Amino acid sequence: MTKRSALAAVAAALLLLLAACGSGDDVAAGDDPPTLEEFQDTPLSEFMGWNQDPQDFEEEYAVQEAEAQELMVSCMAEQGFEYQPVDHGEVDFFDPYTDSDVEPGTREWAETYGYGWLTFFEEEQAGFAVGEAETFTDPNEEYLQSLSDGERDAYYRALYGDEPDFDPSLSDEELDELFSTFVPTGCDAEARAEVFGDGFFGGGGSEEMEEFWALSEELYQRIEGDPRVAEASGEWSACMADAGHDFSTQEDIFLALDERSQEFWESQTWPGEDLTEAEYEQLSPEELDAIFSQPPEYDQELLDELQAYEIDVAVSDFDCGASMMRIRLEVQRELEAEFVETNRELLEQVRDEMP
Repeated sequence: MTKRSALAAVAAALLLLLAACGSGDDVAAGDDPPTLEEFQDTPLSEFMGWNQDPQDFEEEYAVQEAEAQELMVSCMAEQGFEYQPVDHGEVDFFDPYTDSDVEPGTREWAETYGYGWLTFFEEEQAGFAVGEAETFTDPNEEYLQSLSDGERDAYYRALYGDEPDFDPSLSDEELDELFSTFVPTGCDAEARAEVFGDGFFGGGGSEEMEEFWALSEELYQRIEGDPRVAEASGEWSACMADAGHDFSTQEDIFLALDERSQEFWESQTWPGEDLTEAEYEQLSPEELDAIFSQPPEYDQELLDELQAYEIDVAVSDFDCGASMMRIRLEVQRELEAEFVETNRELLEQVRDEMP
């Protein structure tokens, strides 16, 4: 996905969330929540070209992915290997925004899916394990099976490069640093960097891009810190408290969801994780596929409890948030207009840098 597409995808997800927090049945007339289109039509989105139809971004990505695959063919041939382009579009994993009959941004969506934090978990696992993933066929599989173990290792190294030097004794902070600074190599990374830009795998990108991210964070802080938004947030917080939920900001909701879900994530057990290295080496590729294509085992009762909590909070958030969302959007448009005028030259450079 291009940097522009990635930003648009993130923005679209946030917009759907904000719209879902928009209104309840008891919202006063004239205080309707902003529509998704209104959230998309802001000065910064318009200037950067992020207010396009998500379908356009998907089509753009498909074309660029095909270009990257063709570059991989040439790159792998230079390394002495055959490679056939892979069509990842064949894999149609569960997408709640297209596979559900519930309209995003409605109270029914909040009642059904909450924020999508854990409410999609079962569908996603089922689709990965036994459903959509089985429709995908790697056109390189037959060729890979013809290689010796050593040749296959060299093939993957040529395609994906070397992995970071992982040390299980590293702390979480050290691991974060390791993976945040690791730069992928190999034909896959080279092709994607050429087509999608150097920022495809993360990292800082250019100095202009770094400055843009820093200024964007400052803009977000200005919006949230605006007295009008702060007052509306206080009213929202009081409304949430009346509904039985103690949150000062909407961000606190996701901190709470993250904290509560840790026990669930830690409770999962994955097929094959108890294999010894010797047992692992004795298994055939088919046996390994059969093991690792299965979903994890998890605590269903705990999941049900967390999903119910998520939905309860989301519905209350939906009912309490219409006025705050409209005020926030008004402030966002005002400050974004100033932001664009003040940083026009930088924004033009960043926009041109985004493939």
